Amino acid sequence: MTSLLTTTIANIVFNMRLSTEQINTIVSICRSIAGGDVLIWLYGSRLDDTRHGGDIDLLIEPTQAINLLLRARIKMLLEQALSLPVDLLVKNPDAIEQPFFSIVRAQAEVLNITPLRSMRSETLLLAEKQHLANLLEAIRRSVYFLNTSQKTIAWTLTASVLTLRKNENDLFEALAAINERFAKLQDTLGSAMRHSLLLAGEQTDSFMKVLAIFEKKQVIGSVEEWQVARTARNLAAHDYAINYSDVAEHFNTLYTLTPKLFQTARRFLVYCATELGISPCSPDFSEEFSLITQ
Repeated sequence: MTSLLTTTIANIVFNMRLSTEQINTIVSICRSIAGGDVLIWLYGSRLDDTRHGGDIDLLIEPTQAINLLLRARIKMLLEQALSLPVDLLVKNPDAIEQPFFSIVRAQAEVLNITPLRSMRSETLLLAEKQHLANLLEAIRRSVYFLNTSQKTIAWTLTASVLTLRKNENDLFEALAAINERFAKLQDTLGSAMRHSLLLAGEQTDSFMKVLAIFEKKQVIGSVEEWQVARTARNLAAHDYAINYSDVAEHFNTLYTLTPKLFQTARRFLVYCATELGISPCSPDFSEEFSLITQ
């Protein structure tokens, strides 16, 4: 297995119009300000080999919130170092999940692991495996906090209940947290599934192929089930103002879909442990994760 993984990592083809030096610069600057665990997504025209020029579109997700001044500093340093315009989005951990973030992640490539062609393949392999271990830890945490948020709600929601409690900030903050954490869990699972297949030596040029492979491995129920959950959570992310019937319906739908997502998370962690020998990077939330997903 180690030989296969090493060969796979050594022959990764990164379909992006950025040089190794540019990627290294982006990762170095983002990590120096936003922290070593920051997740960096490249999206937009730089992933299209048929285009020329253009700015560099980045979405970064730090594990600790960064303020406006730090965001401005990252953008300034990147543009100075790269001599190119940079469009920088920041998704802080406490920010509300927006549909646009999900769209970006679905079409983006992660730059956290620097693709150094000259790096020893064994070293790069270890870095890639550590990145997957970090994603697995993020999955366990996402399951725990989504479950915690859902426990604060008296299900099933109705329009009359929401109308009666329309001035209760705690209720609507809890609903916003549920939507964000549901989206974050599914997106992190998607990123981890794609990354695990890279380590397993599977060739995938689209996320639909990733889903098809994991449907066959019985990690996800079906491709359609995954897509329905994604569509439902994006609909629930819209602001329905005072249309409480729609609000209730969408969040009840998320609540109904959550157990399936939890089971997918459990099966995926089992797959990574048994097929790749990779587990979450820390024991945090392991007991809670087992109880929630059993």
